[in-house]
Amino acid sequence: MHYKRENLLESQIILYVHALTGRFSSSHITPQNMRDLYNAFKTLLKSCAHKADTLHHYFKLYSKYADKCIGHLCRAWLFMQCGMLHDERSKFKAYTLLNQIKLDSHKHPKQTAFVYFCLGRLQKSNDEAINLYTKAIELDPINTCIYNNRASRYKQTSPELSIQDYTAAIELDPTDPHLYYNRAIMCKKYMQDAEQACSDFTKTLELNPGNVNALYFRALLYHMHLNEVDKALADYTAVIQLATDRRMLVKAFYSRGSLRAVHLDEPAAALDDFNSALKLNPLYDNALFNKKLLLVKLRKFSCIGNV
Repeated sequence: MHYKRENLLESQIILYVHALTGRFSSSHITPQNMRDLYNAFKTLLKSCAHKADTLHHYFKLYSKYADKCIGHLCRAWLFMQCGMLHDERSKFKAYTLLNQIKLDSHKHPKQTAFVYFCLGRLQKSNDEAINLYTKAIELDPINTCIYNNRASRYKQTSPELSIQDYTAAIELDPTDPHLYYNRAIMCKKYMQDAEQACSDFTKTLELNPGNVNALYFRALLYHMHLNEVDKALADYTAVIQLATDRRMLVKAFYSRGSLRAVHLDEPAAALDDFNSALKLNPLYDNALFNKKLLLVKLRKFSCIGNV
């Protein structure tokens, strides 16, 4: 049985490497290719559990199917993905391989841009990462993944530039829900632009109706900033119906309870929501405090000591 699993793993790695060499050898390294490869890698990594060394061995073995430069790029990609999973040794190997790759930016602009992109992802310094992403964009100006990554590095120090990058990426690919979601987070958190953030969360949900985070954040905007009480109530309820994560359910019950208590004057329904939140997390202080306030409002003084 163990032998069969190893053979299956080896076959998967051969297919993965062939996909890499085909993609990296072509003149079209596209955002969709990059996403496909990343998803394939995650699936492959799950299949070999914690066998990072096995992956490295097979990947090195089968990268002989590609020429030297492209083979290095394939291996660097694998090490980089392992590095993103907090494997510092893999991160170092990726960095070393990427710096060994010698590509002619005129003959191979997209491959060279991809090298800069990978190096940017490995940087701890935002300034160094931004510089590398900028070089990559100069060589591959239609790759939305690069804009998306540079935007994430801009967000702490230059939120306006971050939003510009997300906007540029959206103009290139208006069908990617992640781009709208990321821009919405920027508008909400850093720019206090509730209307634009709400619009972007709505677009995210049109493209990906299962994004519970977008639904919850839109509910908060309706509730706290836009005074759209009915829409907030509908979104909180939808989150409660869709969410599987306990922490999200706690937040949604609490937020809906707050909405019902303050804006809808429905203390009994609000109390039910606070109780639902506390059932999932008995130590949730905000729910405990607001439940006590409601019990006072409902004149249920005998119940306060039990909270």
